[in-house]
Amino acid sequence: MTLKIENTLILLSKLCLVLFYSLLASCETSESNLQQKAYQKNSYSDYVKEVDIKFTSEKLDLILPPLMAGENIRGMSLSLINHSNVVLSKSLGIRSTRTQKRVNNDTVYEFASLSKPLFSLAVLQLAEKGIIDLDKPLYEYLEYREVTDDDRYELITARIVLSHRTGFPNWARGEQVDLAFEPGERFQYSGEGYLYLQKVLEKITGRSLQKIVEEEIFIPLQMTHSSFIWKDKYQNNMAEGHSRKGEFDRKIRQKTEGVSASSLISNVTDYSKFLQYVLKEYKKNNPIIKRMVTPIIPVKDDGKWGKLSWGLGWGIEETSQGKNIWHWGNNGEFRSLVVANLEKGIGLVYVSNSASGLEPIAYIIQNTIGGIHPLTRFRYVY
Repeated sequence: MTLKIENTLILLSKLCLVLFYSLLASCETSESNLQQKAYQKNSYSDYVKEVDIKFTSEKLDLILPPLMAGENIRGMSLSLINHSNVVLSKSLGIRSTRTQKRVNNDTVYEFASLSKPLFSLAVLQLAEKGIIDLDKPLYEYLEYREVTDDDRYELITARIVLSHRTGFPNWARGEQVDLAFEPGERFQYSGEGYLYLQKVLEKITGRSLQKIVEEEIFIPLQMTHSSFIWKDKYQNNMAEGHSRKGEFDRKIRQKTEGVSASSLISNVTDYSKFLQYVLKEYKKNNPIIKRMVTPIIPVKDDGKWGKLSWGLGWGIEETSQGKNIWHWGNNGEFRSLVVANLEKGIGLVYVSNSASGLEPIAYIIQNTIGGIHPLTRFRYVY
């Protein structure tokens, strides 16, 4: 009799939580209030010290479905890292409204700008081998035709590119580039700069971006489901992109030539391997990783919540809870985000197949690794 009562109470508690989070999603997410809620709830102000796998898994099963329904997020995958090791991976929703097939931890997505930290590590490893000089003007390796009318571009180096200080727009799309300022002067996010650096590396090495990253990153880290170009093996387990209304929009772009800033196809399992490597090597004082995560240029001061700056390939978030690395991905219908505390070795890898996929990210961070993160207010994230 006692057991039946206890089981009934547990069931009622779970039903109440489902109702609560359903109401929360329907009432609040339309105005992105979940993003601001992170700055108001003191109970979530600290990082979790240990990930309680069972509790966190059950909690996510309760809170994520109503959040997804409220924001028309069709599918998502995430991994939690504790002490630099993956302790929980979870996938919810569907790959496509066309097929209704479920996502799983092996489902591949477009990871968009999460390409950049991975490419940056490859660049830094090649620099360590003496193949490229981080401070040598890139035009000495390869002129950039789209901007040769402005001699200031001759100041651009790999270091300036990786820290987004070129003065280039985000994308030039084949048109003439006008520099917004003298390279190195300040921060301006630019995928175009990464594309220029990619072309330089391809010329220096005589290899394609895909080959460079395979040899430097994918093969050593056993990232067997990751690529900067399309592979037919992805066809059977790929997510498809959806609009903010939750409608099917497009398939993954089947690129035959990689783009260092945006064309990474991967899954949550593989990208977690990359993040694990960064966290573990940081603890080992790997000079390449230390160089990546050293702040170079200020980006935003969010007052008491913390400061954002940029290193070589990573955004750097400094708060009272410590130093975090982070980056987001936005290819329109695919949205993703990675954040990790360097000292604690705790982090989150998150990816979705919906244009609204990052709307509840502050709330998801709260309920996984914890902490208040000014990165969720960074304008490029949405």
